[in-house]
Amino acid sequence: MKGASAAASLAKATALFPDNPIAHYYLGRARELEGKKQDAAKEYQLVFDLAPQESALAQKSQERFAALQGPPPK
Repeated sequence: MKGASAAASLAKATALFPDNPIAHYYLGRARELEGKKQDAAKEYQLVFDLAPQESALAQKSQERFAALQGPPPK
């Protein structure tokens, strides 16, 4: 499963660079592929907190979060 192998590498990347929203976004996507929706939602929330609110990355993470959980808290 591609999600599982990607998730392991991305988890290492987020551990090394915890303030990098891009790594958290792709870890969220990998967690979705694994079927771990709660873990994915946590990663998307981190992206929303770390990335500039007007950025495309924040918008994408907000969309993915909403698809999994509903709208993120303000």
